[in-house]
Amino acid sequence: AALLAPVALVKAVAVLLSGCAASVMVTFFSNFMISGNARGATADSIQLGLDASDQDGNYIDWLVSITDGCGSGQTRRISGYDALTKTLVISKPWQCDPDLT
Repeated sequence: AALLAPVALVKAVAVLLSGCAASVMVTFFSNFMISGNARGATADSIQLGLDASDQDGNYIDWLVSITDGCGSGQTRRISGYDALTKTLVISKPWQCDPDLT
């Protein structure tokens, strides 16, 4: 599974809510994050589900985090997005290529 969140939003709200409890921040961010299972991955990309955006470049500068399976805990900045293939290109290769578990 993977989570996507806009970097600018995460940074801005973190500064504004720095005095708030972590649970408040998690609740707030959950309204702006997308989660789901990847359909595939390589060392420098991840293929999203068919319900992902139809607009090229839509997720650029968002963060993608691997939450399960091989690669769990890794987070990368998105540097490209191909809407036709639903593929994110990441800014730095994964340490462990995400699997489909």
